Amino acid sequence: MRHSKRRESTQLSRVETNYGEVVLDEERGQYWHLNPTASLVVSIVSAGGSVDDAVEAILSRYDVSVDQARADVHKVVQQLRENRIL
Repeated sequence: MRHSKRRESTQLSRVETNYGEVVLDEERGQYWHLNPTASLVVSIVSAGGSVDDAVEAILSRYDVSVDQARADVHKVVQQLRENRIL
């Protein structure tokens, strides 16, 4: 997988839907559909929260183990960073 840093000039638009959230990278003309869990992670981390904050939020909303929540959050954050959403 390609690793790259998000460019400061990237313009991202986020729109909530009944099925999660859609993120549009206006500069590259790409979009991603985020499920509710990924949307929650983006909201927390992009607002300056930590991975641990995101894990705690997942645990408070979903019936999953700490290990599963942590693995899921790390996977989401990695994918979002690779795609320059975070």
